[in-house]
Amino acid sequence: MTSRSLEESMGAVQMGLVRTLKGFQSKILPPLSPKVVTEEEVNRMLTPSEFLKEMSLTTEQRLANTRVMCRPQIIELLDMRETTHQKFPGIDLDQALFQPFPSEIVFQNYTPCEVYEVPLVLRNNDIVPRMVKVVEESSPYFKVISPKDISHKVAPGVPSVFRILFTPEENKDYAHMLTCVTEREKFIVPIKARGARAILDFPDKLNFSTCPVKYSTQKILLVRNIGNKDAVFHIKTHRPFSVEPSVGTLNVGESMQLEVDFEPQTVGNHSEKLTVYYDTGENVFISLYGAAMDMNIRLDKNSLILEKTYLSLANQRTLTIHNRSNIIAHFQWKIFATQEEEDREKYRVCDDLIKEEKNEADGFLEECIIDPSLQQRLSILSRTFENQRKLVQADSMLFLNNIFSVEPLEGDVWPNSSAEITVYFNPREAKLYQQTVYCDISGREIRLPLRIKGEGMGPKIHFNFELLDIGKVFVGSVHCYEAVLSNKGSIDALFNVIPPTSAVGTCFVFSPKEGIIDPSGVQAVQISFSSSILGHFEEEFLVSVSGSPEPVKLTIIGCVIGPTFHFNVPALHFGDVSFGFPHTLICSLNNTSLVPMTFKLRVPGDGVGHKSISSCEQYSDNKKSYWNKDEVPVMRPKEFTITPDCGTIRSQGFAAIRVTLCSNTVQKYELALVVDVEGIGEEVLALLITARCIVPTLRVVNTEVNCGRCFLKYPYEKAIQLVNHDDLPGCYQVLPQVYQDAPAVLLSSPTPCGVIPPHSTVHISLALETQVLGEYRSTVYISTFGSQDPPMVCHLRSIGEGPVIYVHPTQVDFGNIYVLKDSLRILNLSNQSLIPALFKACMAHKKSLWTVEPKEGTVPPESDVELTLTANLNDILTFKDTVILDIENSNTYRIPVQASGIGSTIVSDKPFAPELNLGAHFSLDTYYYRFKLTNKGRRVQQLFWMNEDFCPQEKLGKKRLAKKGHAESQSQCSQAPRDPQSPVFQLHPIRMELYPGQTIDVILEGYSATPRIVKEKLVCHTIIGTQKGKSLVMTVNIICEFVAPFIQLSTKQLVYRLEKKPNTILEPDYQPLVMKNISTLPVNVLLSTSGPFFICKADKSPLPSIPEPIKLEIGEEKDLLVKFNPSYKNDLNTWVAEEVLEIKYVEHPQVDSLHLRGEVNYPNLTFETMELDFGCILNDTEVIRYITITNCSPLVVKFRWFFLVDDEENQIRFVTWPRKPHGAPLSQVESIPVTLASVSSAAVPAIESPKMDLSDFVKTILVDEEVGSEERETKKAQVSIMAISDGLKMNSAETERIDTKQSQAEFQESPWIFERDEMFSIGIEEVFDILPLYGVLRPHSSHQMSFTFYGHCDIIAQAKALCEVEGGPTYEIILRGEASLVNYSFDTKDINCGLQLFDHVTESEITLKNTGKVGFEFSVLTDPQSSPDNLLPGVPLIQPLSGFIGSHKEQVLKVYYLPGVPEIFQRSFQIQIAHLDPEDITLSGEGIFPRICVDLPRNLKGCEKYEIFLNQARKKLEKNKYEMFDQLERPEEVPEDESSELNAQLQMEVERLIVQDYATEHQKSIVLGSMDNLCHRSHRKPIKVQLPEYILDFGYIILGDVRTHIIKITNTSHFPVSFHAEKRVLHDTGFSIELDRVKNLPYCETETFEVRFDAQGASLSVGNKKVILPIKVVGGPTVHICLQAKVTIPSMTLSCGKVEFATIQCGQCLVETIQLSNHLQVPCEWFIHTHKQVSKLEKHMPKYLRRKLCAELKPKTRIFEIQPTSGVLDPGERSNMQVKFMPKEEGTLLRILCNIGYMLCVYLFKTLNLKASGP
Repeated sequence: MTSRSLEESMGAVQMGLVRTLKGFQSKILPPLSPKVVTEEEVNRMLTPSEFLKEMSLTTEQRLANTRVMCRPQIIELLDMRETTHQKFPGIDLDQALFQPFPSEIVFQNYTPCEVYEVPLVLRNNDIVPRMVKVVEESSPYFKVISPKDISHKVAPGVPSVFRILFTPEENKDYAHMLTCVTEREKFIVPIKARGARAILDFPDKLNFSTCPVKYSTQKILLVRNIGNKDAVFHIKTHRPFSVEPSVGTLNVGESMQLEVDFEPQTVGNHSEKLTVYYDTGENVFISLYGAAMDMNIRLDKNSLILEKTYLSLANQRTLTIHNRSNIIAHFQWKIFATQEEEDREKYRVCDDLIKEEKNEADGFLEECIIDPSLQQRLSILSRTFENQRKLVQADSMLFLNNIFSVEPLEGDVWPNSSAEITVYFNPREAKLYQQTVYCDISGREIRLPLRIKGEGMGPKIHFNFELLDIGKVFVGSVHCYEAVLSNKGSIDALFNVIPPTSAVGTCFVFSPKEGIIDPSGVQAVQISFSSSILGHFEEEFLVSVSGSPEPVKLTIIGCVIGPTFHFNVPALHFGDVSFGFPHTLICSLNNTSLVPMTFKLRVPGDGVGHKSISSCEQYSDNKKSYWNKDEVPVMRPKEFTITPDCGTIRSQGFAAIRVTLCSNTVQKYELALVVDVEGIGEEVLALLITARCIVPTLRVVNTEVNCGRCFLKYPYEKAIQLVNHDDLPGCYQVLPQVYQDAPAVLLSSPTPCGVIPPHSTVHISLALETQVLGEYRSTVYISTFGSQDPPMVCHLRSIGEGPVIYVHPTQVDFGNIYVLKDSLRILNLSNQSLIPALFKACMAHKKSLWTVEPKEGTVPPESDVELTLTANLNDILTFKDTVILDIENSNTYRIPVQASGIGSTIVSDKPFAPELNLGAHFSLDTYYYRFKLTNKGRRVQQLFWMNEDFCPQEKLGKKRLAKKGHAESQSQCSQAPRDPQSPVFQLHPIRMELYPGQTIDVILEGYSATPRIVKEKLVCHTIIGTQKGKSLVMTVNIICEFVAPFIQLSTKQLVYRLEKKPNTILEPDYQPLVMKNISTLPVNVLLSTSGPFFICKADKSPLPSIPEPIKLEIGEEKDLLVKFNPSYKNDLNTWVAEEVLEIKYVEHPQVDSLHLRGEVNYPNLTFETMELDFGCILNDTEVIRYITITNCSPLVVKFRWFFLVDDEENQIRFVTWPRKPHGAPLSQVESIPVTLASVSSAAVPAIESPKMDLSDFVKTILVDEEVGSEERETKKAQVSIMAISDGLKMNSAETERIDTKQSQAEFQESPWIFERDEMFSIGIEEVFDILPLYGVLRPHSSHQMSFTFYGHCDIIAQAKALCEVEGGPTYEIILRGEASLVNYSFDTKDINCGLQLFDHVTESEITLKNTGKVGFEFSVLTDPQSSPDNLLPGVPLIQPLSGFIGSHKEQVLKVYYLPGVPEIFQRSFQIQIAHLDPEDITLSGEGIFPRICVDLPRNLKGCEKYEIFLNQARKKLEKNKYEMFDQLERPEEVPEDESSELNAQLQMEVERLIVQDYATEHQKSIVLGSMDNLCHRSHRKPIKVQLPEYILDFGYIILGDVRTHIIKITNTSHFPVSFHAEKRVLHDTGFSIELDRVKNLPYCETETFEVRFDAQGASLSVGNKKVILPIKVVGGPTVHICLQAKVTIPSMTLSCGKVEFATIQCGQCLVETIQLSNHLQVPCEWFIHTHKQVSKLEKHMPKYLRRKLCAELKPKTRIFEIQPTSGVLDPGERSNMQVKFMPKEEGTLLRILCNIGYMLCVYLFKTLNLKASGP
């Protein structure tokens, strides 16, 4: 149900709620029609005044003022089926069936130990009756009293009222929660008890008015804690406002100062909230407002051009900052144009520091791995970078430059003064310098730019000659020359020789290479030359000069020649040398020239092949081919080695040469050693070489060797002796054994090569190894190195023998083993010989059930080898077989084996039992695992399968469903949803019969709808052959992981940013996209997107428009390109495209996405507004408005402005007003100075913040809106006709001053259109102007364009300005403006406040309306010494004090006035309108006070002070009476009722004079205190004046008597008055009243109440009683009533106390008289009281006794009579009473004694007792 329906239903049941609440005993009643609002509206933040008002309310007042409620919080929904038959309510689930009111129960302003009560109303919102109850938690402070009909249902729309009782123990916060239970839900109603609270008297608003931009303006707030608890608070606000201090503590009654600072950074209006957070949870807000504006502060010039300056010298110029404002302007010279650019630079530097810190930390952590003790210094590194970042953030970013410098960089400019700035130019290079520096100064929003330009000049130097010829020089020789550099400039010249790049140029060395030459000075330069290149040369050298753009040139030419040399010996003779043994000779090569020479040595005729082989090399490598004489090398080896074979010999020096000959040819040598000189020629010198090569003769000493018995293939060693008898050393080698078939014996030598010195013998070691059994002979051949003779021979004899093997055990019994499973036993083979034994093992039967491993192998010498014997049986029987072991070259062994089979013979072709891990598979897809089961036994077997985790009945049913589904469609079955309680895996078939060797296909089917890991267990039983029972065959644990596809993309988003620069074409952009399959299964993906994005292959060819699957293997990556087509849109505006690349999967319904974003940037601009309305300004003035244009693109934008000429929207018209006698005088126009300052201050409103809509201050005036298109065409032709807008009127300031009785038609005549002959043509450029007309904007930068409107007299203009962007669109700006005069009016100038409470602030309003088109400023010409919260008595306060009123707008001025004293007042003030004369405003009224009049006498006499006031009042009333009589035509006598009215008026006047005197004295007594205290006390504290008291005298009252008196109280003030009596003063005084608290008694209405006096009820004694009853009037003086009474006891006296009658006869009577007298002041009522006889009859008494007693009880004849029997005696009165005696019995003489007395009865009556006695 909506809130509106709730409100309507609440009104419908209003009468029912009234009837319900009538029976409610509580005095607290809730409102009858609360409004349903949201919880945010209920808990909205309050202003300080609202918070003070709310905190000052009692619990009753708060509930009475509560007009809203919110829906309760539902904490639990219940099942309605358990509690009611009405299961379908008409209320939504988000709303409760019952609406509580109040939504939150609040107690406040309570007293400890007292009971407070609040009703909780629960209204049935449903359309049927519902039940509700309230459940509360146990609490000693809160109690819920339910209504009597709690057990009954509540009718629709009818409320149920619960009472909440609260008993606090102390004045603190309490919290509780009530739970309301309905038939559908449970909801809660919170209870809060607010204890003591701190209240700070903040103002609701704080207005800073207009302040300079970028300038700090402060306001001081004096805040006092007027609550009853110490305040702990903190304050928050937002820039540009700030507050100090922001946190604080303030004791009760104490005050503190807060400083609120307003420092705007932008021009315009700024509004924020200042929020005060109390520690008790309450928050209040103060509205802050301030307007910022630019001040008149500027630079005297915007650019500086400095004269040409030499490098290292400086130049300077000055400029001036003019401050024409009234503030101290602080300036700083910055390098950036805006604060945003500074912040970006700081962010960039901090980001670089963060990256540097990360790199340093990574390197430091690597060092910490090596040295852990360095970890303690990691914090130092972090702190260092943190300090650097703080320094960057604190840097003011002042202008610092090596070329240009500004002094001072910052400073202050005093108001209306100037400051001189010096700019220094210090060039570093000879070029043109340009720099822009910005002045950031207070009072100006935009930094003032200064463009600086200067040119630097460098030094001028040259050589003393330009060409140097050095002639001929030796190669490598050093020569020195000198050149002189001269400086012809005016500054020092820093020169540097540029290193040459040519071969000869690098041979020159300059000294010094660099230096400084003073002005007009010289520098000698030494040039050294040394070349290794022969021939002529010409080189050019360059000398660069620092600061000079062109280097100095020097050219050098010359020629280089070569050296001379010889050997120290005539020839080199080697003599006889041994084959392969090297021999060395030494000679010397001498250089006889003066320069070093570089040579190379070689021997012509030497071999060109590989280097000759020496005996050492042959010894180490016996595989050389020179041992075989039949093998001859293809190329002759190189036999001579020269060391060194090349080098350089210094001048007059030599080099030692070593020549080594290693001959590999038996011959004689006659060769030459030749010298080649580098740069000179080859074979310049030769040296003779001679030698002869010889091979020595070697022989074997023992040619026969016997080796004896040898194990096969076991090595044995023997020695052979070799002897050398020649003079030269020899080299030998044992030739390898040569054979074609397998040899019986293998021969080798561990050292086959060796060297035999001259005349010595060596022993050669031989290795022998027999290969076959039996005796054999072998031959060994030994060759000499370099010899051409046959090799030497030696014979060897040997006998071969095989291995010896022992086998254990000799037989093997396996016992009982499982069938189809391998069962192992070990056979041990022991080799007891020195050679390995080869064996082969096999079984005797071909189809044996045993296998032996290894089937063949080798037993190592003197070690054991184990053979594994494996049995694999295929039936439950006993089997036997034999192992045959054959040893190569030895015996054959036979080992018997046997085994008995147990177990089952069913096997699968794939892994299945006992655990099957299927790995990963996609969820939502049926997985099939197909395998085969084979019966490898010898008998038939029947198999039965079941899932152990599920009951067999469910399995059988699902098996039938699975078979049926499989027969229809396998794919449909796989996609069918499964019961969540069904097994994931199913086996088909679940029952099978297998014959021996038979195989059956089995399918294991698995399906899961969610990714998860599944574990299930399958069990199989079998019947083998003809056996009757089942036996367990196997159990299978199935594990499978169902997964979803997971593709990893190389990026989460692809962003394209293209820029359209001028004269360029936008090309499509490609970005790579890499997809990687990181899931555990291969996937097939489908990619799709929409334009302007396209998916392409790696070669940029697009994919098919219809997506085709792309297969990705596990871990595979796919490289794609995503193309963005920028030509999708062809306009010139920047546009952005955002699409999604969808990734779908063939195997899975999952869909992934990749966000695509493309941006195409054109040179674009954004404008603050496209229509600029200057409004209406004063005639003959001009106004400048600014529009900020922003380059919103990343490109440089070039723009230019021009006006659109000959456009139908361009209009320039003039308005002519009729000249009437009462029109505005010409002085009004002529007195306006035509200056920009006057326009901006008087006619132009302050420019607001750029964030706000420009329509707030730029008003668009549409001219001739109602004119049709036809009329518009007609007006085009009539250019000379000037039109006036319908909105203009003739009201002006002067018009309003004429007599108001005149007809308004005289002053509001409509203007007319006429043609002016003297009108001249005005161009658009004379009305509007734009600066600058062209410019360049950097990316994301802004610039302010100034638009000027020249207000020609009574002009209405409209034009269209175009902004053309190079390479971008053209923008249109509509310009409008008018010029006119100032007109205004007041709705009234006499403010009549009427009757107002003298101690309360009265608030009135006057309206100032701008009836013209020109906005103007106004100001109230009063001194603002107070505020609405703190007013000075008798001083009016007007708000706002100043402001601006736009065209046809109005401003309501609120006038606050505090009378201070009860009297008639009249005040006046003035309002200044623009430049016109001030207007006088009159404020009048009368101050009164709440008072009442009691219809009791009042004694004004007896007090001297009251008599003075009484005389003053009489004189005033008489004066008023005479004035009234003077106005009558004929005087008449004053009637009596009018005299009584004058008496009442006299009392009222006396009261007024008393209150006036009190208010005056009270203000004087506190004049020395603070003005705030005066203001607060004067109208907030109750009046404590003492008025004359009223008298109510009850007179004499009898003790026990109750007397009452009705008193009438009349409201004699003109406002409703509230009052109450202080009843507690009447306690135990006998007086009581029935006067409840009276609220808002209307004027002249009367309230009656009864005063009762009961002395006996109060247990009072006799005497005078007096008490003063105060009646407190809210806001007025207290009225006192003096209650008096005299309590007494009535009494009377008898003339005699005994009456004696004489004896008389029966039947006669005798009368005696007694006198009664009352001597007291109260009447005495008396009566005769006689005693009656008591009846003694009983209910069950016998009849005869009853008759007897009835006879006795019959009334006897009366003997005594008294007349009168009663009466009343007034005070002092007497009365006679007669006593009559009448005896009735005869013959009886009686003596009667009558005693007469009196007694006091309960009702204060007197009784007389008479007694008679006989004689």
